[in-house]
Amino acid sequence: MPDPAHPGYARFRIRPQPGGGLTHAEATPRSPHGTIGSSWRDAGKGLVMQVTVPRGSTATIYVPATSADQVTASAGARPAQWADGYAAYTVAAGHYTFRVRG
Repeated sequence: MPDPAHPGYARFRIRPQPGGGLTHAEATPRSPHGTIGSSWRDAGKGLVMQVTVPRGSTATIYVPATSADQVTASAGARPAQWADGYAAYTVAAGHYTFRVRG
């Protein structure tokens, strides 16, 4: 989801909503800065989420979890906040993996 204060996907948010019988999802929208990648999959007793942020962009990634302590994030992902069942991370351009222990 683009951030209205930063047009052209210079800054955006990714906030998946697993459940409803889905076991995985993937999206690769194109932006003026390149392809944004987002996927998640049910890993049995947890969740694995992968995100790609193109050059020239930053993002806030919301990882669904019952507590922030359940989340392991790639190097470079900075914890931002915990609220409403999501651990939020701020990331710059790059590829990131988030793992949630269930």
